[in-house]
Amino acid sequence: PSSIVTSGLIIQLLVGSKLINVDQSKRRDRALYQGAQKLFGMLVTLGQAVVYVVSGMYGDVNTLGAGNAILIIVQLFVAGMVV
Repeated sequence: PSSIVTSGLIIQLLVGSKLINVDQSKRRDRALYQGAQKLFGMLVTLGQAVVYVVSGMYGDVNTLGAGNAILIIVQLFVAGMVV
């Protein structure tokens, strides 16, 4: 699943378990909820990109070098934002 779906499920789980209080009848709460969901989606995307590179999916990090590893992470993050 995409990162926005994953973040949406996690945020809904937190709201359902009353760890986060959201009143869907209030416009401000809805806006904050959607903003938090998008921000968490971005963090999940960045986390996945880092894990992919560090785990060696694109080659050994020592062989890639720090610059190339960072470029791959940025590329994966931007691609995740487009999708």
